[in-house]
Amino acid sequence: MGITTSTSAGRDELLHPDLGHDGGSGLWNKVNTMFTKISDSLSVQFFGPFTVADTATQDITHNFSMALTDLEVHIMESAVVLSQEAQSVYGIAGHPTTPTKAIRITNNSGGSKTFTVYVIGFSLDKLLGREKGRMTTTSAVTATLAQFNVPTNESLVFDCTVCARVNATTANLYKFSCLAENNAGTTTVTVIESTQSEESSPPSCVIDTDGAAGVRVRVTGIAATNIDWACVGQKTYF
Repeated sequence: MGITTSTSAGRDELLHPDLGHDGGSGLWNKVNTMFTKISDSLSVQFFGPFTVADTATQDITHNFSMALTDLEVHIMESAVVLSQEAQSVYGIAGHPTTPTKAIRITNNSGGSKTFTVYVIGFSLDKLLGREKGRMTTTSAVTATLAQFNVPTNESLVFDCTVCARVNATTANLYKFSCLAENNAGTTTVTVIESTQSEESSPPSCVIDTDGAAGVRVRVTGIAATNIDWACVGQKTYF
């Protein structure tokens, strides 16, 4: 397949291959927008420090016109960069009504905390077609650990690895290699390969679809059991 390059974007003369998917024309638009916004106002790269009381929320408005998942965002609590696990404690996510314009922090840590938010650039994982998910279950609840969207009338192959750490003492491994097809807006999934390494009373991890454009990694915990879930998936479009 031939690869061409678009005209340069931004101050670093960044060139971009026209591949036609999320890593193609959509990426070009996002990169162009980001460099323009940074040039317009360098101050939007960070916000803080600011203090959030226990159970309170703080909205951080940015002008990148991109969702939180498209951005590389580092959040510090005092002088410590928060990991994904730590961020989940504070409830850090895109704003519920304006996800492309703001980030919302909800402080559920049990005390007042001071934060600084840095918008570093666009998410490398997102641009490479890589999806990640983390969560903790403490009961037999079923939840979505990660979701892969399939463009209409296209096919998607993805390889996914899931680790479930049970009560911080044992771990279960799940691997999936799947084909998903979106025909006229309806997605179906064929599991090509599935391997699991589990304990005698394991939690559950499966691949399914929401019936529309999404392929989901679904997990089910165990009653009165603390399970830390982590997922990494790689997408390839056809």
